[in-house]
Amino acid sequence: MKGLAGVAIADQCHAYRGWGFVHGLETCRWCVMVSHPGARPSRSFRMALTHWRAPCGSSSAMGAAMRSRTLVFAALTVGLMTSAGGARAQDDASTAPQPKRTVLDKHDQSGVPGKEIVIGTAELPAGAIIGWHSHAGDESGYVLRGNLVLKTRGKPDQVLKAGDHFFNERGAVHSLAAAPGSEGGAALSTWIVDKGKPLAQPAK
Repeated sequence: MKGLAGVAIADQCHAYRGWGFVHGLETCRWCVMVSHPGARPSRSFRMALTHWRAPCGSSSAMGAAMRSRTLVFAALTVGLMTSAGGARAQDDASTAPQPKRTVLDKHDQSGVPGKEIVIGTAELPAGAIIGWHSHAGDESGYVLRGNLVLKTRGKPDQVLKAGDHFFNERGAVHSLAAAPGSEGGAALSTWIVDKGKPLAQPAK
């Protein structure tokens, strides 16, 4: 018989009925006596039983079981809701209007090693947004049609319409979006950027 009372109970319970009587490091004496009315526990086992808990079928034990089941159910519910929310977010992202960016032409800048000039368009249908990004150089743009909103961190938003122009300096973090309530629009931009680097670098 081991020195710790709880371990001694576990051993004795294993000898009389099996692992089903072990509750943590204590044993329910009620289980042993009901299932084995003729059992004669050892003296050390009877002494250890001074620390036994309430019977398995008691209200306190059943209440603990119910609380445990409630916690498990709540955890499963939260998990399912989170999973469903993630799926809905993915569906929303896949069905959201997407901008179309097209590079029309690019050339090395004359007399300036490591630089290139790029010209391209951005078409934004209603509800479309080009996320936060920056360029490794300067951008000069012109709105071809529709209504757009240029957002630049640290500056007020610019509401743009066909015929307006805009400028983004090197490293400026900005975003371009179709104006709310409009049918969107399109812009033409020219960039003078570092050759060999991505035209646009996503930003957080």
